[in-house]
Amino acid sequence: MFEELFKYRAVVNRHRSAPFAAEREQFLRNRQQEGRARETLFRLARELLCVVTMLEVPSTGVTSDQISEAADLWSRKQQQRGRAKTHKWSRLLFISVATEWCRFMGYYCEKQAGTKPYAEESAPFANELIDFAVWMDSERGLAPDTILHYIWYVKDFLRWCDYRWRISETRPSHVDKYLSERSTQGWSRGSGAKAAMALRGFFRHAKMRGWSQVCIADAIQGPRIYRYESLPSGPDWQDVIRLINSMDTDEPRDIRDKAIIMLCAIYGLRSGELRQLRLDDIDWDGNKISIWRPKPKPNRRFK
Repeated sequence: MFEELFKYRAVVNRHRSAPFAAEREQFLRNRQQEGRARETLFRLARELLCVVTMLEVPSTGVTSDQISEAADLWSRKQQQRGRAKTHKWSRLLFISVATEWCRFMGYYCEKQAGTKPYAEESAPFANELIDFAVWMDSERGLAPDTILHYIWYVKDFLRWCDYRWRISETRPSHVDKYLSERSTQGWSRGSGAKAAMALRGFFRHAKMRGWSQVCIADAIQGPRIYRYESLPSGPDWQDVIRLINSMDTDEPRDIRDKAIIMLCAIYGLRSGELRQLRLDDIDWDGNKISIWRPKPKPNRRFK
């Protein structure tokens, strides 16, 4: 099995010489028969090598506390080596793989009453979400807060699906319906755009890992975010009335400014149009303003 996953002889020998080589190969064969993709098996094999190196397996079995202690030590080493920005996701991946392997081999001792169980191991798609988080942390170098937001949006989508279909069965129409429903429930365009970005990243990762044969990431379209969307469209009309009333004096400056403000507020003139406005542009009898002027013709000289 190791020869199928790794092409370098030195890497194969490293896996062969590590503890529990036969048991690890048996575990990988079983996961291959379940339909796990090659990339997933490759990831499991690499993590299992870390697990058997850091975790001692006594004859009495392994408890969740022992797995957590080994995971803490391993995650701190990963962070010290600069392979992860935070120890959280490396720790979760270690616990997930170690627990899965120990249960398969019969080494795992269930928690005693009164202890806090590991909440992530039984959640649907927990392994895929942890793998996605570790990839964002170690490969892309995203900030911890960004990873948490991405995982939250992906979890919300999977929860909305109610796990009715597999990841490989997801289509762009499902994502469109999800974003549409969340929009009717009060999501802003910004939240919808962030959710679409997180789902695009997740389904690209799913295609790379072999969880899905079709990459739907490019077909996921979120709401359009405009550059100046956050800027206010204009002051409230009551504020405009208050501004105009404050200039109701006999001062020449206030008379001029009041006329400018009223032209902008009532007629919607731009600043450039105000600068070009002349008395001849006002039709006093017809109560009209005309600021259109023909463009000057270029001075062409003919030979």
